[in-house]
Amino acid sequence: MSLFDFEWVMRRAHRRIAQHLRATKTQVKVLPTQGLFNYRCFENAVQWVRDRPDREWTIVEVVYLDEGQPILHYVVRDAQGHHHEVSLGWRADTGLEYYPMRDLLPEDHVNVRAEFNRSLKYWKQNFTTWWERPLVDRVV
Repeated sequence: MSLFDFEWVMRRAHRRIAQHLRATKTQVKVLPTQGLFNYRCFENAVQWVRDRPDREWTIVEVVYLDEGQPILHYVVRDAQGHHHEVSLGWRADTGLEYYPMRDLLPEDHVNVRAEFNRSLKYWKQNFTTWWERPLVDRVV
């Protein structure tokens, strides 16, 4: 398959995911807290919680939309229910749409990369067809 096919498959999947999120999930406001910009949001969230053992923090798996492109991501929620962006920082205020998917259990923190991969596999399996998956798996 060509690069053109890959781009078509990805645009189609992104459109389907965005439609699903906007129709079935409730968007939340996320407060810009810290910016690291290192593509390790799951590890950033775990470190944030570990560095603050005196406070109640929950790691929340979200999908955010950046100009319609869905990104699997992790933020933290404080005891008052406010969501905090500890990876993208100020970008949280630039029109990103955040949709919470699930809370991670404290036991999940040790294997947070596995949790990320499990969710990524779920999204790929549910929003691409069987014939599109080998192409997506080759590149993603």
